[in-house]
Amino acid sequence: MKKIFAVLAMALPLVLSSCLKDEVYGGATISDIKNTVAYTETTPVTVSAKVSSLVAVKEVNLYYSAGSASEQKVAMTGASELYTAVIPAQPLDTEVSYYIEAKTATATAKSPVVKYVVGATPIDYSGLILNELNGNDKFIELYNKGTEAIPLAGVYIAKDTEDNITWTCDARDIAPGEYLLLYSEDVCVSGGAQEGYPEALIFHSGLSAKKAVRIILFSPASAIIDDFNLKDCKKTAPASYSRNSDGNWYHADATPGKPNVDGTEAVEGLVAGDVPEEPEEPEQPEQPEEPDQPTVTAYKVFINEISCGEKKIEVYNAESKEVDIAGYVFTKDGSDTWTVPAGMGNIPAGGFVVYTAKQADASTGPMFGISGTKGFTLALTAGDTAIDAIDNSAESATFTTLEDTETLGRKTDGASTWVVFSAGTIGASNAGGTIKGDDPEPAEVKVFINEISCGDKKIEIYNAGEADVDIAGYVFTKDSKDTWTVPAGMGTIPAGGFVVYTAKQSDAANGPTFGISGSKGFDLKLANAEGEEMDHIDNLTNVVTVEDSETYGRKTDGADEWVLFSAGTIGASNAGGTVKPEPKGVIILNELNGNDKFIELYNCGEAAIDLTGYKIQKDGTDVWTGSQKVEAGAFLLLYSEDVVVAGAAHEGYDEALVFHSGLSAKKNVKVEILDAEGASVEAFNLTAIAKTAPASYSKNADGKWYHAEATPGAVNAEGTELVEGLE
Repeated sequence: MKKIFAVLAMALPLVLSSCLKDEVYGGATISDIKNTVAYTETTPVTVSAKVSSLVAVKEVNLYYSAGSASEQKVAMTGASELYTAVIPAQPLDTEVSYYIEAKTATATAKSPVVKYVVGATPIDYSGLILNELNGNDKFIELYNKGTEAIPLAGVYIAKDTEDNITWTCDARDIAPGEYLLLYSEDVCVSGGAQEGYPEALIFHSGLSAKKAVRIILFSPASAIIDDFNLKDCKKTAPASYSRNSDGNWYHADATPGKPNVDGTEAVEGLVAGDVPEEPEEPEQPEQPEEPDQPTVTAYKVFINEISCGEKKIEVYNAESKEVDIAGYVFTKDGSDTWTVPAGMGNIPAGGFVVYTAKQADASTGPMFGISGTKGFTLALTAGDTAIDAIDNSAESATFTTLEDTETLGRKTDGASTWVVFSAGTIGASNAGGTIKGDDPEPAEVKVFINEISCGDKKIEIYNAGEADVDIAGYVFTKDSKDTWTVPAGMGTIPAGGFVVYTAKQSDAANGPTFGISGSKGFDLKLANAEGEEMDHIDNLTNVVTVEDSETYGRKTDGADEWVLFSAGTIGASNAGGTVKPEPKGVIILNELNGNDKFIELYNCGEAAIDLTGYKIQKDGTDVWTGSQKVEAGAFLLLYSEDVVVAGAAHEGYDEALVFHSGLSAKKNVKVEILDAEGASVEAFNLTAIAKTAPASYSKNADGKWYHAEATPGAVNAEGTELVEGLE
């Protein structure tokens, strides 16, 4: 079933080209009002306008209302007459109205009201294209050829069929002229070329340079945006399928994340895909209305923390939305006042703003000071509404003297209880502060047995904590019987650092007296002085053999996964080690016999190999498909259907081991193994037969083909006469 995403609705882009002129001399003119599009509920809107005047403009403010919520005020900033401000993202279908007010010394000018609805305009995906596909380096490149940013949330890619979804985009935009580079999971796994690539930019399939392939780019509503449909692969791509400036696909050099190189050889075998629908024309905006006179809104904000030494006043916003307290008034000791200027009052939801007192200019902060020894009162008001206050005056029953290094703050943000912090958190949550007189919580001890060298008898311990630790008194126990207690002076490990102990010592003062074997295995535990287990390698016996030149360690410091390192890093981070590759199975053609009609495969690798999906072709035609697992050093013997029919030499042979064709000892023949992805593993290609095979075509230890005695399912006899005519 095709994956369907909810259609993301949008909002109308507005341009108010008419201007508003204040008839009073010295007033400002507001013109060219514009706003960006609120395509989705996550999209903030930027409002811009030209504000010009014959006299100095004192301030420009944006007033907006979202749905039934109260009106908000945002200070606009600008230069060279162009002013901008941002309206935060709003829920889908919310109607937002706004207007602009510009003040000079003598007059105030107001613009008409402008409205938009969040999610009223569809996203135009016509600028989004598949720009480069590379089956060698395994990447897909998207490009925005348009002039506007395109939201990509919910955009997805399917490979070969519309239902085979391999990648879905997260909430991100692609700017005009920007590239988005996706890599296959085939090159992003451990040890791959793009290991560590962001998960959000990985597509979960392969990508071939020599097979037919279809890559379809869909909108969240499952409409096709772009379609690369290579139905008939005429040529293996030497590098990339790349879009030229003419919009057509060519063979070209790879340029991931950069402008394409114009190719000269067109890609053949492409079939045109579906054409995306054109977006509907947006409705025209409603005529603006004259706004009511704005008022100062009272929000739930708190004077939250004060540093008298640094003269800092922190205000906390307990609202679930961003607020602007421009126009609010601080009053100290009932007389000194400071009004928050435009542009200095924005506080994010659940966030903070900090003002520095004792300023020479009221436009940068309060001009009054705050004393930790004399005390103070501090009140915050919005118009006629009292917002918050604190009384730490010398006359107060709760007066507290503050050192310059201390802060006075609410025990938790917005709480009624005030405390003195010996380590404050001005500009951040009070939950992170240290209350004076409280002992800080001891740092959590997190130590790991991190890496072991059986050859050098080294045991490395890693400290994953945030503070230095001393593990003197900790006990190592090997195989549940041999123990060693870390002596005083040998247990200090810096935060994020290591200590190394050498085992098999004659004196326990120097290290563990027990040994550690890489061939016999061991069980090793580490417990603290109270007997609490801190780490444990659970019975390494028969799990892995560690050669003397290797180490056994966590893949990264403190991680759960253990690996063998061919080049270890005892005493340093495991990130610098060289992980020993996992053993792999390797299947080869080992013996071909046209007389007894068999094909022998052999696993010459170090591990078992699963042949599910593997195929054998004879002269280009599939004659056998595998489903078997072949152990390392084992043979797989396949017989022709010519000798397994009734009455033939191998009647009743396992059907899964029968290839469906003949095999001749005196004709040219091509026998090829293909892996589950269709890639060639090995081919025996006899193009000019020089001699009828007396027994088998057999592979010697040197990897070459010889005439030799038949040895079906057993080690080959070494031939002396090379097979001639092989390509």
